[in-house]
Amino acid sequence: MYSERLFLYNRKHSLVSFKSIEDFFFKHIYDSLYPTNLCPNFFCYSKFLDIGSGAGIPGLILSICFPETLWLLLEPKYKRVVFLEGIILELNIKNAVVLQERFENLKEIPERVISRATFPLEKMLLILKKHKNFSVGLWLGQTFDGSLLINCDYEIFNYTLPDGFGIRRFLLIKF
Repeated sequence: MYSERLFLYNRKHSLVSFKSIEDFFFKHIYDSLYPTNLCPNFFCYSKFLDIGSGAGIPGLILSICFPETLWLLLEPKYKRVVFLEGIILELNIKNAVVLQERFENLKEIPERVISRATFPLEKMLLILKKHKNFSVGLWLGQTFDGSLLINCDYEIFNYTLPDGFGIRRFLLIKF
């Protein structure tokens, strides 16, 4: 139901890019879920913040698959907030809350943070370093500058999407 509603809304509002249903599944849904197998201890927490939720990728997808966890979906753009709030109501998702705010303006964050393709890594790290005692999981883009992680406690997980849909990296950083 989530993907059906997203496809309909996406025609008018262009929230996410995909060429086919198969493309959407592997590049967005599968990619959002795969890191939960790579680092299950990171995902065993009661509360997460998804920075830049957009169309709900990955936060809303994870909230559907992990109903015992609270997912705070941070999204500053109104059209995306409207979609997220509508789909949460329609699907009766009880463990996801939309926050219409910019990440830079948050005063506190939970112990677990995720983000997928929101900011360049350098900007993300500058903002994150203002907070303490949490871990962040980031889906990395095609270009990745490892020198940005000097003096960071981190681990990188590489994986390949099926059917030639690409190679991905998931970065865990402890602050």
